[in-house]
Order: sequence, then structure tokens, then C-alpha cells
Amino acid sequence: MALSRRTGARLQANIWPGFVDAMTGLLLVLMFVLTIFMVIQFVLRETITGQETELNSLSGELAALAQALGVQERKNTALTNQLGELEATLSDNATQMAEQQSIIAALTAQRDEQQGRIASFEEQVASLIAQRDGAQQTITELTAEKDELTSDRDALQTALASARTEMDDQAEAARLAAAQLAGEVAVAAPHVERPAGTVRDRVEDHRVVVDVVVPAGRHRTIMVGCRTEPTTTGT
Repeated sequence: MALSRRTGARLQANIWPGFVDAMTGLLLVLMFVLTIFMVIQFVLRETITGQETELNSLSGELAALAQALGVQERKNTALTNQLGELEATLSDNATQMAEQQSIIAALTAQRDEQQGRIASFEEQVASLIAQRDGAQQTITELTAEKDELTSDRDALQTALASARTEMDDQAEAARLAAAQLAGEVAVAAPHVERPAGTVRDRVEDHRVVVDVVVPAGRHRTIMVGCRTEPTTTGT
């Protein structure tokens, strides 16, 4: 019993240094682990802080991008509206262009028709001008002929007046000759008997012949006759 007690006491006296060593080692391990943990935590904190800063910066950039995206969306909407308006305007312009092409085609057809009419009118005008020239030439010829006839008429009137004057003179001379002859017959009637027709034949016909020269080298002959009755006396 005494031996067992001594052995137990010896064992109890020898356990504490080992325990202290074990606790010291454990404490050193814990300190090492805590140090590593603190270093890791510091590194993680710095990393997280940097990431938060970067995240805030990225959030600001994201907000700016969102704002820019909103602006771009509004611009896109405005551009879409403008595109719709331009498409509508283009459609209207296409419709107007089609109408204008139809109008141009109609006007071209009218122009061709008008050109045909103008060509026909030009032909008619040329024909009328030719007819006018012919008519003017005919008028010129008729005017010349009228002037010639007027000259002939004036010459004939002059010749007729001269012939009448000469005829009056010859008629007067014939009357005087007839009166003288009648006196001679009256004086010679008791002595000589002549046929009554002889004296009448001498004084019956006195004709005046006038040769008239008219323009253009033509000759016209006018014969004017007068009859004078002899004077009879009682026997």
C-alpha cells in the first residue's frame, strides 16, 4: 500500500509540467491561429473595403449608365417617333409622286396632242398664207386690170367727148349745107326738076367716124351718125 501511494504521488508530481507544456503549446497554437485569423480578417476587411469602394464606384457607374440608358431610350423613342413620321412623310411623298407622275403623263399626252394640233394649225396657216398670197396676187392683177380699164374708160370718155364735139360741129355744118342747098333748090326749082330723093340722099346721112387710140396699143373706132332732114319749100 505504501508503494502504491508513493507511485501515485510521483505520478501526480510529474503530470503538471507536461500539462503546462501542453497548455503552453496549445496556447501558442491558438495565438498563432488567432494571429493568422486576424491577418486573414484584416486582409479580408481590406479586400471587402476595396470591393465595397469598387462596388460603390460600379454602382455610380451603373447609375450613370442607367441614366445614360434612359437618355438613350428617350432618344431612341424620339428617333423611333421621327422614323415613324419620316416613314409617313415618305409614304405621302410616294403617293404625291405617283399622283404627280400621273399628272405628268396626262400633261405629256396633252402636250403631244397640242403639238399635233399645232402642226395641223401650222399646215392650215401655211395653206391660208399661200391662199392669201394667191389672193393678193389676184387682187394685184385685178387692180392692174381695173387701172387699165379705168384708163380705157377715161380715154373712151375723152374720145367720146371729142367725137360729140366734132359731131356737133359737123351736124351744124351739115345743117348749114342743107339750108344752102335747100335755098339753091328753091331758086332752081322752076327751071330744073330733079328727083326729090337726090337732095335727100346728099343731106340725109352725115356720119362722123372717130379712130380712138387707147392705152396698151389698142384701137377702137367710134362711128357717130346724124340725120338732117332737108327743108322743103312750097312750089
